[in-house]
Order: sequence, then C-alpha cells, then structure tokens
Amino acid sequence: MKYRKKPVEIEAIKYEKEHIGRALNFCNKFRYNPHDNEYYVDTLEGCMKATEGDYIIKGVNGEFYPCKADIFGKTYEKLDEEIQNNKTKKFKISFNFEADDDWSKTDVKEMVEKAIDPIYHLGDASVGEINVEEIEVNK
Repeated sequence: MKYRKKPVEIEAIKYEKEHIGRALNFCNKFRYNPHDNEYYVDTLEGCMKATEGDYIIKGVNGEFYPCKADIFGKTYEKLDEEIQNNKTKKFKISFNFEADDDWSKTDVKEMVEKAIDPIYHLGDASVGEINVEEIEVNK
C-alpha cells in the first residue's frame, strides 16, 4: 500500500549554535548535556540528539523532535506570508441544477462536499480545511 502525508502546518526553527537562545526559547524540551557538550530534545519516543543544522519541529500535538535538514527540505516547505496571515481562504462556488422536489438541503450539501473533495486534493493543499456552508435550496 502507498500512503501520502496529510497536509499539516507545523512550526520549526533551524538549530544553529550561534543562535542557541532561539532554540531554547522555541522548545521547552531542548536541553544541554555537559558530559558530551551536546543538545538533546525530549521527544515522545525518548531523548534525541540535535546536531547543528537540524530543524527542531513542533508537531501538531505540541510535541517536539529534531529533523535532519535534508529530510526537512524534502518534507516541508515554508508558508508564504499570505497563508501564514490568513489561515483560512473562503471560496464561493455556485451550482445551478434542476432537482426533484424531494431533495433536501442535506442531500445537496453531501453532493457539493463530494464534488469539492477531488478539486481540493488536486489543487493547493495549503488551502486547509474545507467547510461547506450556507447551502441554499431554492424550489
């Protein structure tokens, strides 16, 4: 079976020794080990070493973990300013069709949701959650 990663938004910073304060402020699980002069991140899977150049990621459930820069680059892309400032985008889509009198508002809403889902998955995954609102059924 093949799987595709769901589009999720995360927060992350690049760990650089010259800017260690940023990492310490960002991640409350980031700590120094004086025995080996290295920094570690307490993760859900245990303590993981963070080497310079790694990204420290705050996951969707508030958990932290380090990620190698090459993997980070293959997995994530920086959100542009518009997306960061506007978490939701609203679209108005109109459908005109003739229907039997026994169609309910719920029937129409389900049809619209089924029609929008493939459009969403083929388009820009950063659009975010799709909610079908304000369905008007004119008979």
